[in-house]
Amino acid sequence: MKNIFTPPEIQFSGVNRRVKWFRDKMKPFLVHPIKILVVVWVGYGTLDGILTFFSSVPSRGLVFALITAVFGFISSAIYFFWMIPSVFYSSRTRLIIGVSIGAVFLISLLKFFLFSIFRIEISSLGEFLLYELERQIAFLVLTLGMWGFYALSKALLEKGKTEIDLDRLHIEHKIVQLSPHFTLNLIGGLATKAQKSSPGIAQDLENLADVLGYAYVDPTKFNPLSDEIKAIRSYLSGQKVRFVDQLFLNEQISMDLQEMNQLYMPKMILLSLVDNIFKHGDYKNPHHPVSIEAKMVGSNTPDACFYFNTKNRIQTKLPLKPSGFGIPTITNLLEFYFPGFSLKIEKDSLWFSLNLMIPYGEKNTNWPDR
Repeated sequence: MKNIFTPPEIQFSGVNRRVKWFRDKMKPFLVHPIKILVVVWVGYGTLDGILTFFSSVPSRGLVFALITAVFGFISSAIYFFWMIPSVFYSSRTRLIIGVSIGAVFLISLLKFFLFSIFRIEISSLGEFLLYELERQIAFLVLTLGMWGFYALSKALLEKGKTEIDLDRLHIEHKIVQLSPHFTLNLIGGLATKAQKSSPGIAQDLENLADVLGYAYVDPTKFNPLSDEIKAIRSYLSGQKVRFVDQLFLNEQISMDLQEMNQLYMPKMILLSLVDNIFKHGDYKNPHHPVSIEAKMVGSNTPDACFYFNTKNRIQTKLPLKPSGFGIPTITNLLEFYFPGFSLKIEKDSLWFSLNLMIPYGEKNTNWPDR
């Protein structure tokens, strides 16, 4: 039984009808979030007027209420669109917060000026600003609640779209697998036949089958580090067959890594980094061979760390069109699965080097189940 103080889990799935209904109803507000502020402030003003009327609370009049509501709405908009998002998303948080506070201060002065014009009874400027500070804190808390509601609603909508895309990807993945199964079986048959007459060719075919088979493994499943390393080795073997004596490669990949099937590695992460060398690197330069190193330090200890390093000259030819699965994508995946990782890249007009460190001392809760 769960503790009563344990907050309930939030279900994002579109399968839940109530979540889907809520998500659909919120679409117009997510497209134009200003509507959220309008609805809340109109409701706030209406409720305040009703309570004032029926409770016989002393009031300063309709003009005072309108000015307070309009300027409160403007302040709330500044908090909603500028100040609060800057805390989470902007790299210039202090600047935006400072500008927002300055804008709210000017609005408060303008509000004081309008009260004076309409001869609304107010205290001195100092007491008014102190009172206005209290109100602005209340407006900020109210707006923070609205922004949180907006962020949750938007997350529900985006999550629904992601689930649909993922379901579509699963279907496409199953369809794509039909042909590779035939291809892999055919390559395996050819490798078996070639084993007696040409063991070298048989091994090359097996390496090809390993790379193709790994490419079609379901990316949502647990992918051990050992499989990624084996795929890299097979890939490099294929490149050696392809370029023969034109490939200059200094490969230092520890054989022990092929036994580490309990450690998780997101599929294609390391293989993509190696593939980038053959897309953008000068791997045919005998004076500057490509360097690829992979090793584990402190295996089976709390301080276990995996190191993966590459270094290569950059091609002088025109760069290829980006594949979309580049360093930013890899960084996002590493941040999710390995919060303590380190990725350092050094690049100039001639050289590109990459140094990746992943701590493997403890299993991350984001790893898929085996």
